[in-house]
Amino acid sequence: MTRIISITLSKGGVGKTTTTVNLAAGLAAAGRRVLLIDTDTQNQSAKALGVTPNAGLYDLYNGEKLSSVLSEARENLFLIAGGSTISLLNLRFGEAEYGQERQLSKLLTPLNDHFHYILIDNAPGWDLMAINTMFYARELLCPVPLEGLATDGLMMFLQRNEALRSESGVILRYIVPTMVDGRLAQTTELLTALRRRYGDVLCDPIRRSVRVSESAAHGETIFEYDPSGRGAEDYTKLVDRVIDDE
Repeated sequence: MTRIISITLSKGGVGKTTTTVNLAAGLAAAGRRVLLIDTDTQNQSAKALGVTPNAGLYDLYNGEKLSSVLSEARENLFLIAGGSTISLLNLRFGEAEYGQERQLSKLLTPLNDHFHYILIDNAPGWDLMAINTMFYARELLCPVPLEGLATDGLMMFLQRNEALRSESGVILRYIVPTMVDGRLAQTTELLTALRRRYGDVLCDPIRRSVRVSESAAHGETIFEYDPSGRGAEDYTKLVDRVIDDE
């Protein structure tokens, strides 16, 4: 069965795109066929992968052929881009007479059987598109920096999602601490608090690394840009964790 994982948190700047792109690349390198769907207006996933799509998710909704919308970013890794037209797509979903929260599922479910993994890169915030991704995905992965405001944002986000879970069926599968600086006293405190609250859902941390940020700016994954660095090491652990749960 295809695993559909939404990488999400309402707060911005937590590492959603970085995590989505590198997890997707790692799974593809491990031989899985992966589709990355970008639902953000900023189109950061395409930029991080160094590709320039001619069309995206909104075009698929408007009847464009899948072959025109699907960009092959790497071997085994395909992208359906976001971009500014995602705002228009949000409006179209809201115009549906019923099932506004299931419009994305209706659009994308025919693709499911063609991929081992479908990963969704979400925008910050809580709008109709975000709710649609909850109803389409089967699992949630929440990246969260180890700082007070971000962990508070995680709890607020999960409370909102819990209100939808009986209808959507999506489950919290992974919490990934990102941009972790082990030199800070609050790091250990927050890790301990998250582990106490969420148990095995908490993954090994992604340590702070300027190379991770640089890789996206160069249109490369961390495995391409700095394959022997700490970022590649940490994201490899995440990839292995996800594969172990197959």
